[in-house]
Amino acid sequence: MLLTSVFLILLAAGSTTDIRSRRVPNALVLAMLAGAFVVALTRPDAPAAMLAAAGAALLGLALWLPFWLLGMLGAGDVKFFAAGAAWIGPSLTWRAAIVAALLGGLYALAVLVWRHGARTAVLSVAAQVRDVQSLQLSGGPSLDTVPVAQRSLPYAVPMACALAIAAVWPEVLLDGLVP
Repeated sequence: MLLTSVFLILLAAGSTTDIRSRRVPNALVLAMLAGAFVVALTRPDAPAAMLAAAGAALLGLALWLPFWLLGMLGAGDVKFFAAGAAWIGPSLTWRAAIVAALLGGLYALAVLVWRHGARTAVLSVAAQVRDVQSLQLSGGPSLDTVPVAQRSLPYAVPMACALAIAAVWPEVLLDGLVP
């Protein structure tokens, strides 16, 4: 219970810093990663637990790295998830990534509606899905005029939620939500 609480505090810290500054500090990522390996060392099967933590971190990195390469995520978000994955293990990592992607999509849509209104959000999503420039109707704000800093999304938030679900209710991911 104590170790889970520490993990949840680290997840909250990552989310908070990402919301405030759109960055997840490397020091926090390293603390999360180190914590996962310390936890692994305390297990009776320490060598196997260390290997599982390393494998989960690499899997978490591999799952989100393409999105960073495409410019869709920040490097801090990718490292944050990888470090969190080391805490939950490989079997939960890919499931948590699916949940994070779903939560992230809902989060992005909610933020888009909140920042720009439902009409602009629908037009923006339709333009992205269909890649049609002509959907911009006159009179509404164009997302092209919004500064990049205001278009960014603190993606550590949905990632932290998914990692927290994996840590607190792993059975939801193993038995129910994600087959």
